[in-house]
Amino acid sequence: MAPTAQVLTAPGQDRRCDGGGGEVRKPAVRCHPALSSEGKASIRGVVGQLLAATGKDKGLVSLGVGDASVHACFRRGGEFAADAVAGAARSGEFDCYAPSHGCPAARRAVADHLSAGARHRTRESDVFMTVGGTGAITAITTVLGGAPGANILLPRPGFAPYESACDLVGAEPRFYDLLPRHGWEADLAGVHALADSATAAIVIINPNNPCGAVYSVQHLIQIAETARDLGIPVIADEIYARMVFGGSKFVPMATYAHIAPVITIGGISKRFMVPGWRLGWLAFCDPNGTLKHNCD
Repeated sequence: MAPTAQVLTAPGQDRRCDGGGGEVRKPAVRCHPALSSEGKASIRGVVGQLLAATGKDKGLVSLGVGDASVHACFRRGGEFAADAVAGAARSGEFDCYAPSHGCPAARRAVADHLSAGARHRTRESDVFMTVGGTGAITAITTVLGGAPGANILLPRPGFAPYESACDLVGAEPRFYDLLPRHGWEADLAGVHALADSATAAIVIINPNNPCGAVYSVQHLIQIAETARDLGIPVIADEIYARMVFGGSKFVPMATYAHIAPVITIGGISKRFMVPGWRLGWLAFCDPNGTLKHNCD
């Protein structure tokens, strides 16, 4: 991997003799500015800043990191997959480098999972395996946000690593508001005002993190129509897919991919409570071939 830090000699820095008549420069380390603040680069950094800001006389219960498996009663990974994982390790079939887009069997499994009961079928070739959901965020931001001058529309409140991923690739994050008096729906009028010809995508988090909203069919259609009008794809972060309560119903954004292309971010971390397994994916749903046409 390419390093995110460079070893440099700081201007005006003291120099010393190496004992043989030569000069030895004292190195200075310069980090990538996007990584200089942990509060921006990771959710743990955000939580750490909040905890540090509380007074010593106040107690605080952190709900900031979604990992139920830190409690033994929620550790269920072994019940549904331990034998399969152990069998794969013993087989030796996966000791070699995997294809960069993921093992075919894993891609097929994800495609079948996403296609079950769906309006549009996901093919194995539409799925790209990643190192958790965060790896998917980094990958798609790099692909779509890497063009000079590109910007990506992000929800506010939102998930901090999206902004960090934009900074790493040089994309401009532009924030649209979620409306608390309207069930934390996206302010689509604000989205229209923010977008321009350099806008690469809009990120939607549903079920929503951190607000907990589950978007209605009507609002999902409105989002898809907005993306269509702007000529951009929807990045649908569905890491909490189907984790809903009460009368709420989760509907995948890809249901409306015939209106605008949808790139779904998913994984097993939340629903199956195994975030330490670091298994995520990107799934492209583009029945009209819009993305392929634009890339060509």
